[in-house]
Amino acid sequence: MLLAKIGQKMKFRPVLFVFIFLFLVSCNLKQTKSPVVARVGKSTLTLEELKQDIPMNASLELSAVQIQRYVQRWVESELVYQQALKEGFGKRREVKEHIKSLAKDYIVSTFVDQYTNQKLKVTDNEIKSYYDKNSDEFMRPQDQYHIRLILVESYRKGSAVRNELIGGTDFAKLAREHSIDESKDDGGELGWITLDRLPPDLATRIPRLTLDSPSSPIRTSVGYYIVEPLGVRKKGQLQTLDEVRDVIMMRLQIIKKEQNYRRLVNRLSENTEFSTNWNVLRQLNIDSTQTN
Repeated sequence: MLLAKIGQKMKFRPVLFVFIFLFLVSCNLKQTKSPVVARVGKSTLTLEELKQDIPMNASLELSAVQIQRYVQRWVESELVYQQALKEGFGKRREVKEHIKSLAKDYIVSTFVDQYTNQKLKVTDNEIKSYYDKNSDEFMRPQDQYHIRLILVESYRKGSAVRNELIGGTDFAKLAREHSIDESKDDGGELGWITLDRLPPDLATRIPRLTLDSPSSPIRTSVGYYIVEPLGVRKKGQLQTLDEVRDVIMMRLQIIKKEQNYRRLVNRLSENTEFSTNWNVLRQLNIDSTQTN
């Protein structure tokens, strides 16, 4: 109830949500079990279980409504589950077989993950070697431009800002003071980007601008941009190792996981007798062909 009342008046941010959890727990220190959030018959959803089920990710916004919906879904699911058991649904042969199959799949998946996730560390030498051997894969698919910009409301203001830049005033300083673009907090810096990430009426002008020189105010639907290109990487050029390092690391980790899996299967194959009747499978293929 406390969560519901608070949720009617304000949004939960993850940090605040954790604080409230800790507060509730601290108020129940004398209890040996976690406080109960919801109950259906003899089944309960505890505060600790709720904390485990709801991801406490710092980048995830959680509202009181979302938490209430989760609890409501738990209640509804438990109501249906208990009724299904009362009607003997869980004793049906097809249900038991499906549950058995799900349990097997989960055990296999968990075991494989535990085994294959070992020794996945990728060294700098491995990254460099992969980069050198597979350079054809890392050709730049589009032109990239390193730019910084300032967005203002009028041409007159844009001209004044450009004059200050030409006079030697720091670009980042002017961006923070005058720009209405979100990049102002970074001093107008966009880093390396492709033109498809820019407004079309701005993107068409970028290739014609002079490097290391602030442009005249460029009119767009959202205002006037003063753009300073700092560099260009042409389509078809080999991307630098730093650009693709993370991609290579992910690929090598996938390769290592596959190698770990093959080693696991090979080891188990050597220590366990097994057989496969391919003739039966061939007959199945013939039967299905004739049926069609």
